[in-house]
Amino acid sequence: MSEATKIEELLRLLVATRPEEIDCDEFLVRVGAYLENLQSSDEMSPELRLVSQHLEVCGECSEELEALLRIYGEESSD
Repeated sequence: MSEATKIEELLRLLVATRPEEIDCDEFLVRVGAYLENLQSSDEMSPELRLVSQHLEVCGECSEELEALLRIYGEESSD
């Protein structure tokens, strides 16, 4: 990764930072409800919006969610 790319990523993360945030542990607590909400037409609660915001800044949790979505999709098609 070039220096310019690293700086761009850092700036993106700074812009995405919010006064209220959750950490990865809290993401794991809320991810089940978040997945259920994605499958419904319900409006996302403020608590679940924090999950969305965390996903914008955390690559590891984004990868975890993608894996869960793949598993969920495989189970749904059985």
